[in-house]
Amino acid sequence: MKAQEPLEPVERNPAAIRNTVLILIGLMFLGGFFIVYKYKEKMGEEYKEVEKGRPSMTLGNLRSNFQVEGPEGIVYPDGFTFLENKVSLMTVLSQDSERDSAILVDILSQAADKYKENDKFQIVCISGDPIDELSADDLKAFSMKHGGGEDWVYIVCKSDEFSKYVNKTLKLGDVTQVKKDTDIRILPDITRIVDYNMNLRGRHDDFYFVARHDAEIESGKTNLVSEWQNYMYKNIDYVLNNESIDTDFSERNNSNRYFFPLIIFAGFIAFILIMGYRLKRKRKQEELVYNNHK
Repeated sequence: MKAQEPLEPVERNPAAIRNTVLILIGLMFLGGFFIVYKYKEKMGEEYKEVEKGRPSMTLGNLRSNFQVEGPEGIVYPDGFTFLENKVSLMTVLSQDSERDSAILVDILSQAADKYKENDKFQIVCISGDPIDELSADDLKAFSMKHGGGEDWVYIVCKSDEFSKYVNKTLKLGDVTQVKKDTDIRILPDITRIVDYNMNLRGRHDDFYFVARHDAEIESGKTNLVSEWQNYMYKNIDYVLNNESIDTDFSERNNSNRYFFPLIIFAGFIAFILIMGYRLKRKRKQEELVYNNHK
């Protein structure tokens, strides 16, 4: 019987390796092109919706059990659940910043008048002052003094952590800042839109009306505030008329523009990793066979 000749290591085929590399490069270019194409397609769809007035993606959700209070002893033990199933325009007021607060109340009052026939819309005013300085009843009186509404929602909180909640969760700014020379509290000057499902809608730089008011006076231009108002109304109109209380609808309407391209990219990376793993495993098997026949 003829003795079996020892096996030699498998010789690499340069042409096969080159073809494999070319295929991978081709797949990379094809995948990159497809990702860019789908991204531009998605951005085109997004742009059409933004043109209609759709606010930017959510800045966060306000579902929490942070207990707050309203006028006449009203308590909201489950936090901001009173925002649910409503479209809310929300801001912070402070008696320490009366001029700035008066400007914001005027903006809110105009919005309330515009949507007075729509029972799905509400105005929410949150105290930027500690509760021992301004109760909910005082906040309401302060707002109405400057033209605020009797039926608006006025909110205060006893917790020392509320200022952090206002800043980090409600995205209404830091209410603890004070002017160095006078120690008077600085009003953040931010107005937020909240949709039916308690999502904060818009961008981080929406909407600064006091700053626009002052810039309008300094520049002599007469439309800086009204342009910002019209943009805000456009956002509110879209949420009121094109979105619904149904969560699934809202999630679809607020779909992440990067979602589909990210799936394609993740699939491409997974393909590369799998191919690399299979190649590495095949080489180990070849080495094992070679070592066993030495």
